[in-house]
Amino acid sequence: MLLQTARFSRITTSAGLVAGAVGMLTGMALTPWEPEDSAASMIQTISAHPVQGEVAPLFLHYGLVCLSISVLGLLTMVRHRAVVWGRSAGLLAFVGLANLSGMLLVDWFAIALGQSGLPIEDAVGILERSATPINMVAWQIPGLIGVYLGLPLFLLALWRNGFIPWWPAVAVVAFIIASVILPPTLASSILGALPYAAALSYVGWKTLSLDDTAWAEEEQPSPAEPTS
Repeated sequence: MLLQTARFSRITTSAGLVAGAVGMLTGMALTPWEPEDSAASMIQTISAHPVQGEVAPLFLHYGLVCLSISVLGLLTMVRHRAVVWGRSAGLLAFVGLANLSGMLLVDWFAIALGQSGLPIEDAVGILERSATPINMVAWQIPGLIGVYLGLPLFLLALWRNGFIPWWPAVAVVAFIIASVILPPTLASSILGALPYAAALSYVGWKTLSLDDTAWAEEEQPSPAEPTS
């Protein structure tokens, strides 16, 4: 029974990681990116392409949901080293991924505003007023901290436990940096998301290839110790 439970957890965790990576890349590819980095440009662009504007966030949303579930599954591999901060980072990443998935609702709001016939200045004002202090403090900021800080730290904890190499954490950091400094275009968004998707897909493959006994209870080799 224990091994059957471990197998279910291991396979669903692996599938969630791969689905999350695919969802991220697909959502990035389908998003109608605005020509200017402004709320007005975003509203006008997404409302002019409503089908893309509705489908793209669905892929991103379910990709983030799958990743959040997989993070909970991977907590079991933080068991010998960096347990406290590693599992804390994992829970922070879970909250961040879940929060970001909910924030994608803004795309539907922007479509409705753009198609409402309101002057663009009024539409922008309504959208900006939705970012209340409570919204920012309780929803948006925890989402960004969870993904930008919690997820890389959690991957580092998995490395410390010998489950994965160091490069997935670096790849996720590269994605975070790219999302901050690169302009919001189709090419730059896909380019920035590629290392993120590659890292999560690798962790998914590593999870799937693991033995059920090792997933459930066997100690993994530490990166600080030689392996045979």
